[in-house]
Amino acid sequence: MNIKRGVISALFCSSIGAAFTVLLIAAFVFGNWFINDSIPVERDFDVRWLSTAWMVPAIGVSIYLGVAGFATFAPTVNYGFARTLAIIFFVSIPLTSLLGNLELTPKRVKSMEHPVLYPSELAVLLVPPAFIAALLLSWRVNSEFNDKITSKKTEQSDADEGLDRQFLTRVESSPRPR
Repeated sequence: MNIKRGVISALFCSSIGAAFTVLLIAAFVFGNWFINDSIPVERDFDVRWLSTAWMVPAIGVSIYLGVAGFATFAPTVNYGFARTLAIIFFVSIPLTSLLGNLELTPKRVKSMEHPVLYPSELAVLLVPPAFIAALLLSWRVNSEFNDKITSKKTEQSDADEGLDRQFLTRVESSPRPR
């Protein structure tokens, strides 16, 4: 397992995911301004809303892409990034919704000012994909280890058969006493 390669790919994938999310949200808002001919008051409201609204989707996407990048590129054998991301996404979304329904996070009231994410909300976002990625990574590393052991046993048995063949050909080709 190559931890350094996994961490580098996790950082790269999460930064690409966050940047893509921010660009997608900005394109949506600017497109909305262009299509609807927004007035300056609406644009000011959208800019104030964007100052905090982009953070939660960017954090969520960067978490999912980061753990998928680590689970894909940390093992010595490369696995498909899209397949890894799909597995992590489709397994951890139900777990995330289950944790969200347990009401582990404080309720947001409009009369109060709240932080972008409470630590418990960050944990609800982070724990399920990280757990699924850890399970996936351990399964992949274990299968690689078992494949190495199997290939070593196969090589050893092939070498033993080769020695047996060499011995038999020497015995058969050696002159027999009369």
